[in-house]
Amino acid sequence: MGRPTAMLKLHQQRDLGESSLGWILRARDEGPRPDLSDHILALKRRILEAREGLEGVQLVPGQRLPAAWMELTATQRALLQQRREQLQGFHLRTLPQPLSHQAEGGDRCRWLHEPCRRVGVLLPRHGMNVSMLLALVVPAMVAGVEEVVVAMEPGRNGELPPGVLAACELLAVRQVLAAGGADGVLALLHGVPSCAPVELLVGEDGPEAELTMRDSPLGHRCRRTDAVGDFCVLTDGRGLDAGRLAEELLWHAGLGGLGMRAILSSDSEGLDAVVAELRAAFKRLPRGQRSVARQSLEQRGRFMTIPSLARGVGLANALRPSRLNLLVHNPRKYLARLAGLGLLQLGETQLPSELLDRQPWALPVLAEGGAPVTAASYLRSRLTLRAGSEEAGSSRDAMSSEARLSGWASLEGQTVPVRTHGDST
Repeated sequence: MGRPTAMLKLHQQRDLGESSLGWILRARDEGPRPDLSDHILALKRRILEAREGLEGVQLVPGQRLPAAWMELTATQRALLQQRREQLQGFHLRTLPQPLSHQAEGGDRCRWLHEPCRRVGVLLPRHGMNVSMLLALVVPAMVAGVEEVVVAMEPGRNGELPPGVLAACELLAVRQVLAAGGADGVLALLHGVPSCAPVELLVGEDGPEAELTMRDSPLGHRCRRTDAVGDFCVLTDGRGLDAGRLAEELLWHAGLGGLGMRAILSSDSEGLDAVVAELRAAFKRLPRGQRSVARQSLEQRGRFMTIPSLARGVGLANALRPSRLNLLVHNPRKYLARLAGLGLLQLGETQLPSELLDRQPWALPVLAEGGAPVTAASYLRSRLTLRAGSEEAGSSRDAMSSEARLSGWASLEGQTVPVRTHGDST
C-alpha cells in the first residue's frame, strides 16, 4: 500500500473586520516565487543581440500538423470543428464597426479598423493548451489577421502536445515554434532564421516570459494574458452544491498560477461542507496532480465566513478578482454594485468542462487588466479627418472661424494669437 495522502492545510476563518482584506490579499503574495535575478542579467545581455542563443529554435515540421489531425478520432475532430464554429459566431458579434460622421461645415471624420498582418501566440505549459489556442487564434481569424505563429515549449520528449498541433492544422496555423518562456517571447518578437518577427504578441508562459515581455525594447507589441488568474466565489449558501463547487475549485487549482482561490460565504455550514468536500476530492486526485493543486490551495486559498452579502460585495470590489462566481439568490440585485471584474459568472456552479462543451467562450482568456481577448484585440484603429470648405458651413454658423479659434485659444490658456489662413503677416 502507498503512503496515505497528507492532510490538505487550508486557510479558513471568520470575517475579522479591517484585517480580513489583508489576510485575503496575502494569498497573492504567499508561496515561493522563482528567483529571476540571474535571468534578468541574461535577458538584458540577450536583448542587446536578440538572436543570440535563439539559433536552436526551430519550427515544428509542417507535416506534423496534418499528421496530428489525422491521428485524432472522428469524435475529437468533430468537437474541435464545433468549438471553432461556436467561437467564430460569438466573436463576429464583437467586431467594432467603422464609423463615419460629417459635420455641417463639410468636415468629415472616419474611424477605421485594420487587422494586424502577423500575430504571435505564446501558449503556457498547463492543461488548457488547446482551449487557450482556440480562444486566442479564432478571434484573430475573425479580425482578419493574415498569419498566426504559435510558440510553445516542447515536453521532455521534444514534442508538442498532439492536440495543439491538430488544432493548429484546423485553424490554418502554418508556423509553430518549439520554444516557450523567454525564448518563445524573443523568437516571436525578433524572429529567428526560420520565422519572421510578429507585429503583435499575445499569450503567457510563466514569470520569465512575463518579465521578457515587460523589459524587451519591443514590449509595446505584447499583450500578456492571464488564462488562470484568480477564482473567487461569493455565495449565500442557498442551493449550494458543495461537491460541484469543490470540483471546480480543484480544477482551477490544478492549473497552478499565482492567482488566489477564495470563497466568501454568508453561510458558515455551507462553507464547512465545501471545505470537507474539497479535502475528500483532493485525496482522489491522481498523485501527479496533487502537488500543483496542494501548492495552489495551501498557499493561495482563502475561505471566509462573512456576516452579510453586502460585506462580501465590498470585499470583492476591494479584491478585484479577475473571475468572480456569484452564487446567490437573485444575483442581478448585486450586479450594479460590483466593479472591475473581467469575468462574472451567475447562478448554479458548473464545472469548466461542462461550460466549455456548451459555451466555449464561457472561460475567456483575459488580457492584463481584466479585459477579455476578442477580435477587437487584433485590430488597429485609425481616425481620419478631412476638412470641408468654410463657405459650406458659414450660412448655418453665425460665429466665424476666426472667432471660434480665438475663443478656444483663450480657453486653453494660449497667449499667442491664432491666425486663420486669410491673415497676412
